[in-house]
Amino acid sequence: MSSQESSFVTLGQRVLANPLKASVAKDAPSSVSRVTWSPDGTLCGAAFSKNLINLYADAGPNDLRQQLGIDAHVGAVNDIAFAHPNKQPCIVTCGEDKLLKVWDLTGRKLFNFEGHEASVYSICPHQKENIQFTFSTAIDGKIKAWLYDNMRSGVDYDAPGHWCITMLYNAEGSRLFSCGTGKDGDSFLVEWNESEGAIKRTYAGFRKKSAGVV
Repeated sequence: MSSQESSFVTLGQRVLANPLKASVAKDAPSSVSRVTWSPDGTLCGAAFSKNLINLYADAGPNDLRQQLGIDAHVGAVNDIAFAHPNKQPCIVTCGEDKLLKVWDLTGRKLFNFEGHEASVYSICPHQKENIQFTFSTAIDGKIKAWLYDNMRSGVDYDAPGHWCITMLYNAEGSRLFSCGTGKDGDSFLVEWNESEGAIKRTYAGFRKKSAGVV
């Protein structure tokens, strides 16, 4: 692990141990669904199982400060990610209310994506040339891709296992992967042909019948 990665892990532990713990303690029981970093490493976003997201700024050694809190969704917020539609730094969220939402860093809602028929499990913002979009996956195994200019889904296809998956591009942004588990416990790691919505390659090695979601 590099020194930068190590410092990020330490910072993440500090986020979870201090301000998040304090804010959760004041409300009804809640848990952290997802934590993510901005590309430059200066901001940390946290999604909660109780409709909230928080944004934290790294103000220096051992100093994290809550910069923003948003009542983002009805029910749990399942995922949070940073994106740059139209070169504007934003936060993308998804939740149990079947919606994706895009917020600027002041907490103002910019976009509202509707179309999933089940709770949205994960999101994966990406840019290819001048086209900016966000992949989303729902717990019914449906995958969609959303364009910011028309707020409609450009693709609609099924994930292996037809349940919870997470999608991610490689560092160069040229290859798209997904990892997840079906309701029967079988887990999948696949590479996609994103233009065709077809599986390009499947990787083996997961233990059969996982007890949780990979």
